[in-house]
Amino acid sequence: YVVDSWFVVNTSVTYAFDGEGAYENLDGLRVKVGLNNVFDKAPPLADENLNFFTGLHNAMGRYGYIDVKYEF
Repeated sequence: YVVDSWFVVNTSVTYAFDGEGAYENLDGLRVKVGLNNVFDKAPPLADENLNFFTGLHNAMGRYGYIDVKYEF
C-alpha cells in the first residue's frame, strides 16, 4: 500500500516585552501566539488500525494556542 506524502504548515509569533516606557512593569514577559496545521490537512490514509501511521502523523486538525511566560 503506497502512502501519500503529507505537508502541514505551522506558524507562530512571539513578542518579548523589554520593560521600557509604558511597559516597564512587564519586563520579563513573553507572549507567543501560534496556529498549527494552518490548512487543516488530514493525515494520509494508511493500512493501520487508525487508518494513518501514528508514529509519523497525527489526526489533530487546525488548532491555535497562546503561550505566556514570565521570568522574574
